[in-house]
Formats: sequence, C-alpha cells, structure tokens
Amino acid sequence: MVIRGVNDDELVDLIEYGRRVDGEVRFIEYMDVGGATAWSMDQVVSRAEMLRRPRSALRDDRAPSAEGGSAPAERFRLPDGTVFGIIASTTQPFCQSCDRSRLTADGMWYLCLYAKAGLDLGEALRVGRAVRRSGS
Repeated sequence: MVIRGVNDDELVDLIEYGRRVDGEVRFIEYMDVGGATAWSMDQVVSRAEMLRRPRSALRDDRAPSAEGGSAPAERFRLPDGTVFGIIASTTQPFCQSCDRSRLTADGMWYLCLYAKAGLDLGEALRVGRAVRRSGS
C-alpha cells in the first residue's frame, strides 16, 4: 500500500526496479482494511497522483495507456514498455465487480477487503469442526 509520508517517495524507484527485473509492480491506495489500522484519508495517495509521479520523474511526455484485465489493478504501459498497475480501492472503489477475498496469517477469511467479521478457517482446521463466522 502506498502511504503518504511513509513510502510514497519510492514509486519511481519501484517502477524502475520492475523494469530491471522484467516484473510488473502494482500499487494499492492506502485503505481502511477491516478497520484494523489508524487509517486517515490524509494518508491516501490517489491513483491520479500516483500516475503524475512516474510521468514526470521518468521523463515520459505522454500519459501511460491503460490495458484491460480481470484483476482489480488498472494496468499502465510506459513508452519503453514498462508496465505497472494501480489498485484505486479508496478513490475509485470497484466493489460491484470485485471477486477478491483475503486470508490472514491467523486463518481468518474475509469475503471483502473492508470486512470486520470473517470466517475462522484456522480454528476449523485446528479442531476439525465446521467453520463459524467471527464477530457474529
């Protein structure tokens, strides 16, 4: 996640790293994932701002072109062929078309990135019982 004042100064370096290793870097706007953080809109670096930074720093005189795909990331190709993606989950939510969930390290499965309650898969696996919904 790109967080203002924490790692937002590393976008160009990460895009350049992706270019060197022939990899695709993806950035996600800082979001209030499940209410678990001290999130603030002031810390969000928007998609629009993320696009301005590499354009000026990489001396690109034209806007990156968008490419389609089924992932939540919108992909952009710079004139030299370098591709990077941005997931604008805060400023341009994609809830209507989302098919993603998240599984935490402690075994909680959340059917929405913003969910505060989920299914405790870890507990079910540990004791071999049916899965129960947490927070209910």
